[in-house]
Amino acid sequence: MKINRSNLLSLAGVDSGVLATSILLGPVGTLAAIAAGSLIAFTFFSEIGFVTLVTAISHANDSFSYNFDVVRAIRWSLVALSLLVTVWQFLVRKGWKALHIGFIDKYYALFAVWGIVCLLFAADFLPSLIEYFRLLAFYVLYLVTRATVRDRKKLMIVLTLITLIVFSSSLYSVGSIFHTGYFRVRGFMNNAGAYAQVLGYLVPFVVAAAYIARARALKYLLSFVAIFGVLVLFLAWSRASIIAALVQYAVFLIAEKKYKALLVSISVAVVLAIAVLSIPTVWDIFYAVGRVQAGSTYRFTLWHTGIGAALHKPLFGYGFAVPTGDVLGRIYWNDLASNHVFHDLSRIFNVHNQYINAALSTGLPGLALFIGFLYFLIRNGIRDLLKQGRKRRRMFFTAMLSINVSLVVVCSFANGPHLASGSMANYFWITLGLTHAIRDHNIEI
Repeated sequence: MKINRSNLLSLAGVDSGVLATSILLGPVGTLAAIAAGSLIAFTFFSEIGFVTLVTAISHANDSFSYNFDVVRAIRWSLVALSLLVTVWQFLVRKGWKALHIGFIDKYYALFAVWGIVCLLFAADFLPSLIEYFRLLAFYVLYLVTRATVRDRKKLMIVLTLITLIVFSSSLYSVGSIFHTGYFRVRGFMNNAGAYAQVLGYLVPFVVAAAYIARARALKYLLSFVAIFGVLVLFLAWSRASIIAALVQYAVFLIAEKKYKALLVSISVAVVLAIAVLSIPTVWDIFYAVGRVQAGSTYRFTLWHTGIGAALHKPLFGYGFAVPTGDVLGRIYWNDLASNHVFHDLSRIFNVHNQYINAALSTGLPGLALFIGFLYFLIRNGIRDLLKQGRKRRRMFFTAMLSINVSLVVVCSFANGPHLASGSMANYFWITLGLTHAIRDHNIEI
């Protein structure tokens, strides 16, 4: 680099900025500020900046004593600016020419049209309209991921970031146990169930990254992170996510033709089930630890109410983000369970079931559309997997298929990636976009 007055002034300016930051924030704060500044700069100058930014910040929705609304506004303002830059880069290089219309695109087109129709009959129009556009943003995230991750280098960057998220959040979760004691770990999130879902979306891709790693040390390191993430997922103690993880494991064994391991696993599961059902002491432990009565009563109350409300407006539903009071109506039985579950009628009604939620939001036609989405997601996932000749590429499609099949379970106990909050749903659409990017751009791994 040629040394001239402007270069010296630039270096002096950077040096002065670092010095001032270190004085104000201290060494740890300075390193955090430099890391944050580097990430923000990367998001505005890199083609995959938007994807990396959303990947990095989605899981950190606990404000840690800072004003939550202010933190969220700053985060998503940066995301919006990064998206505009990414779209501009995409248009300049005419990236749309490399894309083709798939079933995800067709599904979201149908969802967008039917959603507009249902908005006309929404119980609360303005909140429903805002929520409608938020849900369409998931498709934008998927499409940008699929379009911009065009080579192995970009894929490795996103996979590295995913691995760091799993490791750092898991390490923080374990550290919180030693600091405050155990109570359903939640990573950097404010909800243990949502955190477990995030791990359920990301850990299979860490497993795939461990498989394709060429260096033995790196393979062992990634394997450790994956196992660590699974253990922390169990510590989050989300029953839906634990069952989903077991489903993912079974799908992996079947897809990779590990039939002996599958037989052994089924045998162990049968023995454990017999022990739980036949030994009173073991059953009592399972009943208490599994929160069978408390958790089931809460959800059964929600499901019963949600199904009744959905059948009351079966064609167009109630719209999106509907307050509990609009679902219950003016009169409901004020029994003990209902009073506990519906103590705040102004809160958004969360039925903890994607299928019922789809019927509530967009009627029975919307429920049929969502079930069709799950069917084609799994069917096309199997087709993509069978087309992969090289096992290194195949592992990513196996990972995605295991996630897709596990959604059938997750959606029975929580909002899935179609109607959930962005803090957890974003990761499903990012991993799906990565998988389809590998397919569409024929990325060699």
